[in-house]
Amino acid sequence: MYDLADLLREHRSTYYEYSSGELRPFWRPKLVQLLVAVTVAFFFHDISDSLLQALLAVYSILIGFSFSVLFHLISQPASTSTETSHHHETELRKERLVKLHQEIFYNVSFFVICSLIIVASVVAYYVLSGISVRFYAIGAPSEYVCSAFFTLRAVSVFVFTAVLYFLLLETGFAFTRIVQRVIFYFNQKIEHNL
Repeated sequence: MYDLADLLREHRSTYYEYSSGELRPFWRPKLVQLLVAVTVAFFFHDISDSLLQALLAVYSILIGFSFSVLFHLISQPASTSTETSHHHETELRKERLVKLHQEIFYNVSFFVICSLIIVASVVAYYVLSGISVRFYAIGAPSEYVCSAFFTLRAVSVFVFTAVLYFLLLETGFAFTRIVQRVIFYFNQKIEHNL
């Protein structure tokens, strides 16, 4: 069974140019995503309940869609052609298609995990918001405790918002990439009758 580090490693290994096999830059775009997420979180750190509810609904649907893709990938063989070809090029296409089939599985698994983290984070945000409301109602035992609580809350809301924006960017790119790769996979299967 794969652990999270193996899944991340396998997902990372799928960032290459399909025709040449050359690895694409991975960490630079992630750093840009992180900078964008922190910048957006700095300016837009107040997230409305309606946005969070919409995120829960959208990601619940996308997770369901992703699980159906995962089940399809698991239930279908990577190559449906059982005849062996004497053409070296056809065999290479089959091998690359099988590899792409496995890689899409890792990409979808990565997307599902990131989406589940988003859903869990939004639920945790609601729970922590409820704790804050209770703290306001009860009142703080001293001014220092109150000040520390509000500072901690402001920092945690900023970190939550930055992480949420980063994961939204990551899952948006991952979902777009999955759709592109699935379309390419089926086009290759149909075009070459594999």
